[in-house]
Amino acid sequence: MPEATEKSVLGTVERVLGSTVRMNEGRPSIISEGFSFTGDITADHVLHVEGRIEGKIHVGAVVVGPNGCVKGSVRCTRFHVKGVFEGILECEELELESSARVDGTIEYRVLNVQRGAVVRGEMIVRRGAR
Repeated sequence: MPEATEKSVLGTVERVLGSTVRMNEGRPSIISEGFSFTGDITADHVLHVEGRIEGKIHVGAVVVGPNGCVKGSVRCTRFHVKGVFEGILECEELELESSARVDGTIEYRVLNVQRGAVVRGEMIVRRGAR
């Protein structure tokens, strides 16, 4: 199986099977506006999305910017949305800004929603430790 490691401004990136990315250094990983990514992402720290991601994401925290869009399955400790999320989400803390648009199955422990946020789907409150 071919495997490549690249050094970038954001840290070490390992590419395995083309669409799986693992980022594990302490700096945030940023998907910029105008950039689209389809595949799986695993990171120990923050993923900041201003562009579009579709796939399976397992990270420490996600910030979806006002122009960002995430579609798929996400598992993280903290999920902060200003843009769009569609899919399945498991998180400890969910924060929805007034511009957030969320559609899917959302499982969380702590919820903070600003007036104006739109939520469709199933909201499940998780009790106790993960």
